[in-house]
Amino acid sequence: VSEEDKDALLNFIVIGGGPTGVEIAADLADFVAEDCKRLYPKLHDQVTISLVNMEDHLLSTYSRDISDRSLEVFKSKGVNVLNSWRVTEVTSDVVKMVNKKGDCREIPHGCVIWAAGVKPSKLTQQLKADLRELNKGKREAELQGKARGLCTDEWLNVWGSKGSIFALGDASTVQQECACFFAEDLFKEADVEGAGKLSIHALRDLLRKNSLIHPQFEGYAQYLEEACGDAFDDNFAEITQVFGKKQRREHVMWRRTFGHRVIERVRHKSTQEVENDFKSVDVLDNEYITFESFQALLASIHKTLETFPPTAQVAAQQGGYLAELLGKGLATGDKDSFKMLKNESQPFTYFHKGALAYLGGDTAAFDLPVVGPVSGPLAGLAWRAYETSAQISWKNRALVGLDWVKTKIFGRDPSRV
Repeated sequence: VSEEDKDALLNFIVIGGGPTGVEIAADLADFVAEDCKRLYPKLHDQVTISLVNMEDHLLSTYSRDISDRSLEVFKSKGVNVLNSWRVTEVTSDVVKMVNKKGDCREIPHGCVIWAAGVKPSKLTQQLKADLRELNKGKREAELQGKARGLCTDEWLNVWGSKGSIFALGDASTVQQECACFFAEDLFKEADVEGAGKLSIHALRDLLRKNSLIHPQFEGYAQYLEEACGDAFDDNFAEITQVFGKKQRREHVMWRRTFGHRVIERVRHKSTQEVENDFKSVDVLDNEYITFESFQALLASIHKTLETFPPTAQVAAQQGGYLAELLGKGLATGDKDSFKMLKNESQPFTYFHKGALAYLGGDTAAFDLPVVGPVSGPLAGLAWRAYETSAQISWKNRALVGLDWVKTKIFGRDPSRV
């Protein structure tokens, strides 16, 4: 075997920068550092591990502090982290990738581990296609085209199914209606004189007034409030300016403690990013905005919306919620019964109990709702304790706990790898 082929065969590639991919790469790095060095000293230095991540940061659903910490740990362990690369094809000898700039790259491998999620089932794909055809020309069809899996409302009913189909977990994405669908009504509401354009102050007041219904407006309204210092046009805006910040702080604490709905999941944009969005429609220079530019602005704002992370924690809570919802016996598969069910039920609320991931070298990272990000050896010990206690039976807990101890004392058993 040539040196080039040997390097390729000893290159392990993990695809996926979420919790599963990170933990696999971390455990694999531990195995190479602790066991391969002892068992295969001549080959140890040639083993390489690459972690391919489509997002800009590892563990993108976690706190940024944990993302940065995981990157530091992997660099110290010699794991090659490739952020912002999307895998397009896996062959018997190479992994083909492309980044956001369109650059292509191929990496030879000896082993590839896929941890980037699952493909929607044929049933899900067929239902999605049928619903788009059934609702052709309606906003429900557009919603189904945007999301991965079946797109549902906050009651987990599939958009366009008229109360007849519910979905959860990997088969679905909870997605709120885009504000773009209501662009005309919103614009007419603010354009009281029918001039066909809104002043920058009217736009500011419109975004602030509707920020409770559309929380993605919040950052944009706040930017215009700071950019336009004179008095608001109406009393409602003055009241929201006085009490808005206090209410939003209380709302954030409520979300962290008691959970939140999907409409409250908005990606924060920097001041410069918000300013660029306004500049793209010339509202800052012209000090007014036309309806066409307003539609373009709403499309930019819509990109800040996020859905729930595709984790088992979300799916389990959705399962409990849906069991309780259908257990009421109100849903009979038609539009009227679903409307009655919505009136009698609260929408799905996700309570984040915390997230954790093993980073290798007996260290781990926690992202707890109230405490915040925690990482290090103590978190690693807590991670092992949680994984052991989370087993479904005392027998499994004992076996897992003994495996931890046995591996720590005697090392891993490579004959079972």
